[in-house]
Amino acid sequence: MTQAPEKGKANKALLKVIKEGLNLKRSQIELYKGETAALKVVRISEISLDELRQRVADALNQSG
Repeated sequence: MTQAPEKGKANKALLKVIKEGLNLKRSQIELYKGETAALKVVRISEISLDELRQRVADALNQSG
């Protein structure tokens, strides 16, 4: 998936992919750093670290 970096569209697309892939609510995810940089830092809240790790593992297993 590619999205041109115009007016934040690429960032919005990235957050949507992460949100859907990890089954998160929109309120649980935000772009914390890197709005205009290639390297992004995303903050995920309202979920335990163990639950987040499990969701990431599940998402990776589904993609392979």
